[in-house]
Amino acid sequence: MSDGSVTIDTKLNDDGFKSGLGKLGSIASKGLKGATVAIGSIATALTGVSIAATSSYADLEQNVGGVETLFKGSAEKVIKNAENAYKTAGMDANNYMATVTSFSASLLQSLGGDTEKAAESADMAIIDMSDNANKMGTAMQDIQNAYQGFAKQNYTMLDNLKLGYGGTKTEMERLLSDAQKITGVKYDISNLNDVYTAIHVIQGELGITGTTAKEAASTISGSVNSMKSAFDNFLNGSGTIEQFVETGITATKNIMNAVEKLLPNIVQSIANATPQILEGINQIFPQAIDLLTTNAPIIISSISQILNTLLQVILEYAPQLIPIAIQLIQSFISGIVSMLPKILEAGIILLTELINGIVQMIPDLIPTAVDCIIKLVETLLDNIDMLIDAGIQLLIALAEGLIEALPRLIEKIPVIIDKLVNAIINNLPKILQMGITIIVKLAEGLIKAIPSLLAAIPQIVGTILEGLGQLIGKVFEIGKNIVKGIWDGISNMASWLWNKITGWCKGIVDGIKGFFGIHSPSKLFRDEIGENLGLGIGEGFKDSLSSVYRDMKQAVDSQNAKLTSNLSTKATLQVTKDQAGTVTNNNGHTINNTQNFYSKESTPYEEQKQAELQLRRLMYGL
Repeated sequence: MSDGSVTIDTKLNDDGFKSGLGKLGSIASKGLKGATVAIGSIATALTGVSIAATSSYADLEQNVGGVETLFKGSAEKVIKNAENAYKTAGMDANNYMATVTSFSASLLQSLGGDTEKAAESADMAIIDMSDNANKMGTAMQDIQNAYQGFAKQNYTMLDNLKLGYGGTKTEMERLLSDAQKITGVKYDISNLNDVYTAIHVIQGELGITGTTAKEAASTISGSVNSMKSAFDNFLNGSGTIEQFVETGITATKNIMNAVEKLLPNIVQSIANATPQILEGINQIFPQAIDLLTTNAPIIISSISQILNTLLQVILEYAPQLIPIAIQLIQSFISGIVSMLPKILEAGIILLTELINGIVQMIPDLIPTAVDCIIKLVETLLDNIDMLIDAGIQLLIALAEGLIEALPRLIEKIPVIIDKLVNAIINNLPKILQMGITIIVKLAEGLIKAIPSLLAAIPQIVGTILEGLGQLIGKVFEIGKNIVKGIWDGISNMASWLWNKITGWCKGIVDGIKGFFGIHSPSKLFRDEIGENLGLGIGEGFKDSLSSVYRDMKQAVDSQNAKLTSNLSTKATLQVTKDQAGTVTNNNGHTINNTQNFYSKESTPYEEQKQAELQLRRLMYGL
């Protein structure tokens, strides 16, 4: 629509959709066949960026020269307005200055050569042109032609403005009269400044004035035009990268706002058309795979060409691009940081809605998921050999990667554990409550499924037994082959093993002989070990003799003292006989008088002999 709004028809029907899918397959085929041409064009376009920048800069130099010639001391003001025209008029600086110079001679004449007023009037006229194009939907070139005609007092294109006036001088006079009624100022048709001012008044009355600036900030088309103009200014040096980034962010916001409004209808339409979409994908996908496979060499070659061309361009403009890239990244990061709370909030809302949608669809998804799992398991089993090989390679790669990353992982483990523990503790009540709910739900489901499970048990048992029966035969065969293989291996290695064992044993014996430097171990033990052992014992006895003598002397002295004490005791023994027939010694012990005190065992002589014998044993034992 002419007011800058966008209307998109999101209604879908089966006939149109199926017809579109059929055409899409044909388009895909033709599109892939023309991939080489398209990719080559991209490479040419990348090279052409530098040419465009050079051309734009040359035009800028020419336009600045024209402005300086016409506006003299006010030229800087016109140039400044041109640099801001990407916001006010949706134009780049080159287009703005070229338009101004196309009618500035007549404008300056109408203002008596007042360059400052001419600069202001020219800026007003160009903004009015852009506002009219945006509001009324007229091509900008037609409006510019009309304004250039007014400078030559040609009013045949007045109707291009769509303000309600025809393309005649009389209609222009009527426009001036209507403007006078609004402002009370008389406008002269022979004065170009009056004509431009009167048009400005009428457009303001119709609500046209200011629409360009408004659309540049709020509509997709206006913001995209503004971004394009800012980019052109950036290429020729009249604008900055910040201006381009700013307009890009504005355009992105406007697009996102439109998507936000359109998304519910788009999602609903896609949901309604899901069966047709799946059918179309099933039809197109094999063709697309075939086409990609067929054209893979061409595509890869073209990509290589693009990369080479791009690399050349980057290397050529690296000194200029690096500062720009840094500024762009900084601006982008700043924008992301400022918008991060909204982005996170939107992400949480989106995730919540997604979870809610999944929860609602679970009853329908589970049967489909079970079928998918069964099919997946069957496919995996059919390809188990390849999967095992790939899995081994994956495990090796993972192990190598983990080993390299282990220091960093160890460093981060305390932080991870801390956050994990805090998260579990903070959410423990919810987790426990949810666990109880899940257990209850599972119990209810199992109770409901018990009849079906019982009915299926015979079939399950039969399948298991059948599988085990087949497996036992295979296991037995595998086991037999393993045992046979081991035995064959041992048999084949018997001679090798015997040679190794005999060689090893011979090596041990030779090593012992070599170590002791002998041919007969008996001679070594006789001549070296036995002889040296005797000499060593002798040396030890000699070294210990004084100590042994001292110990013997102490023992003899001790025994002699004991013997002397005992003999003295026996000598003083007094024997008395009384009527009761008892004997009492001087120690108070009573002995029956019938005992032969002077028997062989009790005589002092025998005791002395025993003491001497004990002494000899002690001496010889030592």
